Amino acid sequence: MVVHMNKVKTGLTLLRRYAVFVSSPLVVVTLFVMLSGTLLLLNIQTHRQLVNAPLRRQVLEWRRPSDGEATVKSRESDAAIFRWAPIGPAHKSDDSGELGSSPKWDVEDATCEPNANLTELRWFKALPEHFRHFVAHRHCRYFPMIHNHPKTCGVLDGAKSVPYLLLVMKSTPAQAERRDAIRRTWGREGLASGGRKIKRLFLLGLPPDTPEGILQQKLVNYEDRVYGDILQWSFHDSFFNLTLKELNFLKWFHMFCPRVSFVFKGDDDVFVNTANVIEYLALIRPGSDLFAGDVIEDGMPIRNVESKYYIPPPIFRPARYPPYAGGGGFLMSGVLTRRLHAAAKLVDNFPIDDVWLGMVLRRLNVIPLHHPGFRTFGIVRRRETPMNKDPCFYRGLLLVHKLMPPELLSMWETIHNPALRCYKSRLQV
Repeated sequence: MVVHMNKVKTGLTLLRRYAVFVSSPLVVVTLFVMLSGTLLLLNIQTHRQLVNAPLRRQVLEWRRPSDGEATVKSRESDAAIFRWAPIGPAHKSDDSGELGSSPKWDVEDATCEPNANLTELRWFKALPEHFRHFVAHRHCRYFPMIHNHPKTCGVLDGAKSVPYLLLVMKSTPAQAERRDAIRRTWGREGLASGGRKIKRLFLLGLPPDTPEGILQQKLVNYEDRVYGDILQWSFHDSFFNLTLKELNFLKWFHMFCPRVSFVFKGDDDVFVNTANVIEYLALIRPGSDLFAGDVIEDGMPIRNVESKYYIPPPIFRPARYPPYAGGGGFLMSGVLTRRLHAAAKLVDNFPIDDVWLGMVLRRLNVIPLHHPGFRTFGIVRRRETPMNKDPCFYRGLLLVHKLMPPELLSMWETIHNPALRCYKSRLQV
């Protein structure tokens, strides 16, 4: 009984952690998920016995029939042996069923065996363990989808439903609060000035296979049923797998977004002045090779093994990286985005996704454009300065990184307050 009470307390702790959603439309489903998770924790030992059963376990798959009523069917699936790609979550969404002859995501196998040819090479054995794992599996590039929304770009619905600007944010299953803040502020879907349509997507991998990860995935499943704006693949969501998000999104965009004019790609902790972005894009020809952001011209690989961005020489030997845009956010044309998909096939996976994209741009001989309106290190790099919190600066920029949800909500409300007076233009964008 004492053990069960402790597990109930653990479940309630998780419930309080997600209580930030009381002001959002997700509150009801969040409470349901958390309460069902508490029951799950009460039986966690039995659950683990089922999950660890010899090579097979039951999973549930959602489908969306044309009448809009979700039904559940049970199927057996082999447990994945590749730890970056465990068998996916309990629910699976894909609104492609009504698209007739439209393309469908064609990757079904989530397993990936390590490259056995590397194991006896001296340089490989000298790598830190997590780099050995990365290199041994970097031939694994495309993965099955858990949540897919191929109609987002209006692939068969005519020109009026094709987005002018697609907002695409890298996120993780645990960051539901950040996604909620974006939906309520700069990530709102609809029509901008000139009737330009804006659509929104979040890119996710899978949470860890832990009790809390199971609860996170349940929340993601319900969140996607409410908003229909999550693309999720069956690889583990981690820093080294951010390049997999880039790769899989480029393939997805190539398949389902043939006519989108522009793409904003960024993190889920940035502030974006969407009106300024639209104003800037009005000056750009959609068929161009636009790639604009906070460009780093002289980035060098970090050789300090204690750094998050450490790169061993066998992984990258040159003294400098090619020019690349800071991953906090950048803009690119739809034409270039589709070209990147083809060029990406020629570039090996790299642990740092921003740098990897710079390598793909170099393959295309495209030089990224530095734009002063992108501030991926804050308005000024010294974060203690009051300038980083001045709303008049935010009114004149395209992007600022980084803001947590309470800061984002507050800043968005402030810059749209008619009482705010900015007496002079402080930044020329």
